[in-house]
Amino acid sequence: MIILTPCIVCKTQAQQKGSAFFADRGLDWPVTVVAGRTVHKACASDAEHLVKVVAEGGFEVDAAGVGRWTSNGTVPPADSAALLASLGLAGSMDLEASAIVRERETLEFLARYRASQPAEPSGEELFEMRAAFGPGARIVDVVSGRTVQL
Repeated sequence: MIILTPCIVCKTQAQQKGSAFFADRGLDWPVTVVAGRTVHKACASDAEHLVKVVAEGGFEVDAAGVGRWTSNGTVPPADSAALLASLGLAGSMDLEASAIVRERETLEFLARYRASQPAEPSGEELFEMRAAFGPGARIVDVVSGRTVQL
């Protein structure tokens, strides 16, 4: 079977990433069926993984419509959430509410991470940095902003 339009995975990726590569994918690509949807074989692993996660209870939606991975309680990334919804696996998940909560929780996590970083790296960290980058290198933790001159 050949599909002449993007499969559901490509269509979702094109919407999420704004990429013409995904939007134009369609002509003469081998396809298979996942979750009742015809998808490119190259896209099947993404869809199959989400089907497996949902089947094993790895995803749930709370009363507010926010989807979460059950393994760690986090809101799935935007592309995964959109694909879950596109494949009909998201139940009553509200993509907009999930995005708002994801953003808030990410900002809270980053604030906690930055606050927990020591002003100076440990001796072990310094040793590893010197081994990786060499003496004299300037290392910047892009998340915390901490700068270390070796």
